[in-house]
Amino acid sequence: KNTAPAIYFAALAALEKSNDAILCIMPSDHWIENFTEFRQVIKKGMVEAEKDSWVTLGIKPTHPSTGFGYIKTENNKHNEVWTNQLSNGQKKLFSLCFVVGLKEVADEEDAPD
Repeated sequence: KNTAPAIYFAALAALEKSNDAILCIMPSDHWIENFTEFRQVIKKGMVEAEKDSWVTLGIKPTHPSTGFGYIKTENNKHNEVWTNQLSNGQKKLFSLCFVVGLKEVADEEDAPD
């Protein structure tokens, strides 16, 4: 809540330094389990942002919930999918998708399964 003014002034400050500034805005508390993996995802997002794209990060919901917003996506962008090898030996799948809409907070009927 009330993060818009902070984002606005951060954007102004960044634009004073560079017209090509990229902002990474994370306006809520996050628990980042694997910093190396997180950094790789952010770097991939920066590559897309440098192509004049907006980038948003999201996870696939594990159950319907009215406590979260949802990102509606379309087909994978350029069918680009990549995997990261996790420190525990597991592989995690990531993909770039087109965003077609955002729903701030879903109601019971609209919460994805």
